[in-house]
Amino acid sequence: MNPHHRTGFPLKFLDPFYRKLFLDRSMGEEKALEKTKDNTYPDRSPPEETEGEISIHKFEDLVEKTSQPLFKIKTAIPLDPFPNEIIIDINKVNIIFRYFFRSQHIHSIYIKDISDIIVETSLFFSTLSLVDVGFTENSIDINYLKTDEALKARRIIQGLIIAHKNGIDFSKTEIPNLRDSLEELGKAQ
Repeated sequence: MNPHHRTGFPLKFLDPFYRKLFLDRSMGEEKALEKTKDNTYPDRSPPEETEGEISIHKFEDLVEKTSQPLFKIKTAIPLDPFPNEIIIDINKVNIIFRYFFRSQHIHSIYIKDISDIIVETSLFFSTLSLVDVGFTENSIDINYLKTDEALKARRIIQGLIIAHKNGIDFSKTEIPNLRDSLEELGKAQ
């Protein structure tokens, strides 16, 4: 004789249909419970990411961070009718030389390839010079920059160089905090 009958607990409540009815479980959950050996609930935690998904997330973070520049400066308009522009992001420095309407030359230098940054100041304006590892004899000069902006750009680039040499990952840092931190790091060096 079955012990459940003596206790008054009908055997029909052990059937998956009745468990679904009274315990609000789906039939799929019941089948998963039947497959487990100790009748515990199956693991409902989200599945772990594969290496491909992790690299996709890293790529998306990188695209998002590079689309937001850390710092932008332009040359003074009265002295340069077609203002040149410097755009600094976490991986590179873009220098846009404008010669005439809708004509420009874009030069990109990766942070890891910058060997030196020089700021020459004068009474009113400054010149920022970037020395690329591949062009050690030639520097890239941007004239007619405001002195405070040129010095700030130098500090940010210097901070990026130091951070890249130490292998620091910027994917989890917000842009305003990152800019201030890089400027402080560039000041210290």
